[in-house]
Amino acid sequence: MHKFEYEIQLNEDGRPYISIPDDYVEKPEDKFMALELTCYILRKLIEKRKNDNTLDEDTLKALENSFNSIITISDEVGAIIREHMEATAEATMLFNNSYHIQVEDLTERDALNYNGIIRGDKIFKRMEGLRVLVNSESKIYELREGIDNVNWIEL
Repeated sequence: MHKFEYEIQLNEDGRPYISIPDDYVEKPEDKFMALELTCYILRKLIEKRKNDNTLDEDTLKALENSFNSIITISDEVGAIIREHMEATAEATMLFNNSYHIQVEDLTERDALNYNGIIRGDKIFKRMEGLRVLVNSESKIYELREGIDNVNWIEL
């Protein structure tokens, strides 16, 4: 889980603003979060205003254009983050660790996503050679000769 710390403070005019600690280290994930939150807020605002007709067409169009611009930027940042997380996972797998992912039980192992498995700052692919430690059994399983659940082999 990523963590972003901030405080709400007041400027000299009494307007609230977000204050970020001086020792904050910029991370792409935090910028992605801010973009996604902005998209969420704009999407909800547009939906509400379309339903209650409280904004004129030009203002609504401007909001929609803003939303489309921000979602495009967010998509690009998301793609960069995904590439980095996948590369980090691939590097982890190359070091031939005894296992790559840890889960609680076989149900969680079998539910691992086919589109990518996020663990911390890594996105693992469900692929042959992926090794999973199942805590409830204290056993490691590896995917061999396929990526479906029938292909898990106990090591």
